[in-house]
Amino acid sequence: MPEAKPKIFLGGDSWGCGEWGKVDAHYANYAKQQYWENLWNQIKGADYPSCSNLEDFEYLPSMIKSELFSKFGIDGLKTIESCIGNLTYGITHEGLKQYFSYAGFTVFNTSIGASSNKDSVTRLTNTLENQFSTGDVVLFIQTDPLRDLRPYHTLTQEIVNHGGVNSLRISLLCDTYKQLQNTANEVKCEILVIGGIADLYLPGFDDLKNVIPFVDSWVHLLVGHMSAYQHLFPHWITSDYNIHNIDLCMLSNDLRKKVIDEMHHTEECLKMYQEKIFRPDGRHPNRDGHKILFDHIVEKLNITL
Repeated sequence: MPEAKPKIFLGGDSWGCGEWGKVDAHYANYAKQQYWENLWNQIKGADYPSCSNLEDFEYLPSMIKSELFSKFGIDGLKTIESCIGNLTYGITHEGLKQYFSYAGFTVFNTSIGASSNKDSVTRLTNTLENQFSTGDVVLFIQTDPLRDLRPYHTLTQEIVNHGGVNSLRISLLCDTYKQLQNTANEVKCEILVIGGIADLYLPGFDDLKNVIPFVDSWVHLLVGHMSAYQHLFPHWITSDYNIHNIDLCMLSNDLRKKVIDEMHHTEECLKMYQEKIFRPDGRHPNRDGHKILFDHIVEKLNITL
């Protein structure tokens, strides 16, 4: 009798959901229904009240919009509004989940678009507590650490406290790694971490057990061989809205210049997303990019397909 395959657990933001682009209206309607259900669970739990038209952001009750803003901040809210309001935009291929499923693995994907690292860890933990068995594979795709500060009321003060954006994001990433360590200890599992729209901060793993820096940078795996981009690593991008949430007037002249330079680096990193491997939407790895990561995971873990 063949040996049972391990279950695959995925955690993360939209990068863990798959390829994004134009979809037909029938599939988009279904996808938006699923998206709202996941949001309800993330905000208030399974008993959170729904509304009559889950596809239309404009007609959401103001109370629900307020909850969404409190949870996701203005950048996350605009992402959600765009995703829900545009019935031609959605997941066109389920990426890692699809490749593992086609290979006969049971996959639990807790990824949600616009998610913060903190919320992604919470969803993943909840699923692991109920479904994990020894030998299963747990993958966590890291996103922009600044999302943990939504709705960004304290962003400028945190930048001042840490002496810059990079120092702040490193601190937030270390908090995420410690949160993952708590999950690993609780569930008694090993968590493999992958750099998504933010590359891993490797020193943050030095004192951790069972939280493994598995792929330093998914972006580097895809385009790091191109000489034009090598100076951009370690890479990370953040929402355009974050820039507008920084009150530069609160910063000293030296810190203001430093922050502007740091945010300029994130803008420069976006040049890599013009490559075909990030099309059709220019913000996420496409199905080929997911296949490259899938093959890398299979080879590195010596998984039998």
